[in-house]
Amino acid sequence: MQRNYRTNIYGSLLTNTADFNVVIAPGFNDPDNNYEVLNAKGVSQLKDLLASGADLSKKDVIVDLNGETMDSNIALNAHSVAVENGTVDASQLSAKADEGVTLRNVKLTGSFPKATSNARVIVETAGDVVVDGLDYTGAADGYNPLEINLGNVVSKNVTVKNCKFAKFSNNAISVFGMAEGGVLNIENNTFDLGKTSEAVRISNKTNTKFTINVKDCSYTYPTDAAGQWVGFFLFEDYTSATAEEANAAMQFKNLKVNVDNVTFEGAKVTELNLFTGARNQFACMCYDNLPGLVVTDATHFPTFNFK
Repeated sequence: MQRNYRTNIYGSLLTNTADFNVVIAPGFNDPDNNYEVLNAKGVSQLKDLLASGADLSKKDVIVDLNGETMDSNIALNAHSVAVENGTVDASQLSAKADEGVTLRNVKLTGSFPKATSNARVIVETAGDVVVDGLDYTGAADGYNPLEINLGNVVSKNVTVKNCKFAKFSNNAISVFGMAEGGVLNIENNTFDLGKTSEAVRISNKTNTKFTINVKDCSYTYPTDAAGQWVGFFLFEDYTSATAEEANAAMQFKNLKVNVDNVTFEGAKVTELNLFTGARNQFACMCYDNLPGLVVTDATHFPTFNFK
């Protein structure tokens, strides 16, 4: 037996066949090598996996939808999760993992209203998050297309890139917290916003310091959009129990936001335009337990750097 190596077993583990492909891969840097890679290719194998009720906590689960359409909910909870190359129609995709989640080239179609669930895509992990090529333009409706770490975990690194969002009523991307010193990258995404929606909602449930990099993104608003809820960013404190606690915590003051080549209706964004309520207002803030909700003190906002 070769020591300090990990054996990953691929195959039809959920059927009666015994067709396996064994790969020996170096694992010197892994503190725990007792994780198997479990592949599910196509909708049929994915449905078998979900129906099995198998304990996936010691599995690295890789789902290749193989260009097919899944028409029922996907709920995966594993050591790590990757889902790619297909469509989820009128259903929810939930990926929860200890050590990271990757979603790549996934399309969301059909109707999934808020009455069904706030979130169309749910990600929960203390590991790294990569969402690449998520396409929400084919959806008929929805509230929050993508929610990251609403539960009790936070990630050190989160990247959302090459995504397209339209036809939703609240926040395209919602990130509820980051680890201390973490980095959130939002790159090359397009947002077709509604009158009362924002591109990115940031919360800071653990009150940590982290950096947000937003680069090469574009967004639009309807011509009649206006008011204090207009903005590419919404910063929302939903955890402070009172207005006094929220004002003392100032959860967003120590964040840094780097804005590089972000355009609003074709024009490069170079300033915040805070508290104007105009369509080009770039950021807004609310404290859920503040009377009137909206924060109108600029000192509570992060430091913004525009390029």
